[in-house]
Amino acid sequence: MRRLALATFLSMAIVTPVSAASYTVGKDDTLYKVSKRFGVSIEELKKVNKLTSDIIKVGQVLTIPGTEKQTTGNGKGSLSSRNETSGILTDYVAANSTKRSSVVATRGQQSSNTAKVARQTPTLALNQEREEKTSRSESRTYEPSQMNALINQLLGIPYKWGGTTPEGFDCSGFTAYVFKSMGVDLPRTSEEQFEVGQAVEDELKPGDLLFFDSEKKGYITHVGIYIGDNKMAHAASKSVRIDTLDWYFKNYQYYGAKRLF
Repeated sequence: MRRLALATFLSMAIVTPVSAASYTVGKDDTLYKVSKRFGVSIEELKKVNKLTSDIIKVGQVLTIPGTEKQTTGNGKGSLSSRNETSGILTDYVAANSTKRSSVVATRGQQSSNTAKVARQTPTLALNQEREEKTSRSESRTYEPSQMNALINQLLGIPYKWGGTTPEGFDCSGFTAYVFKSMGVDLPRTSEEQFEVGQAVEDELKPGDLLFFDSEKKGYITHVGIYIGDNKMAHAASKSVRIDTLDWYFKNYQYYGAKRLF
């Protein structure tokens, strides 16, 4: 009788479902990669998931709007589908040839009965909500001295096209390596890296990423890290080095700066 009553309650409460899915972030994922993989804009992902920046973490659960199929994201993240309604989220799990159903209230102004069921039957959706709140509340600490110390250790490493390790770096491989050491996963190319972070409208700060067209191709071809005092650390044509910015601003098209801290 209880199962019948719950089924009746669900059939009455769940109306006009909107397809969506939850995606668990893998170790190589960035918000840019996730947006490209599912054909959803970065801004839409940030809005749906209430993100205040482009930074996502391994294990973080993202809501992917408009996705129905259950799949796995290239062995890096996992995707599971669900139906969202205006206030009700259902999650059916098969176990020992039986089905369990659980209901959790996801928005305000629910009936007292719905709230009671939600308190009694917490689901993965509730865990997701807590995980997202924890992720948003965690503050990332950044000390310019730490980044500068690492950069100084990397000076002189030879340039290597496609290089991402201390055996050799290209420009975006260098920035990705440095930021990885600070707990931030950047996309692979300079163009992709330009898609993350907050645009810098005011004075540059150490740690800002700077983007140029150093090959005069009409698009971003180079990225470096601002370290203060009008200087940039980058993997130049021969090696990792520090240069003043005046020459770059004068000779190359500057696309702007992005801030991730």
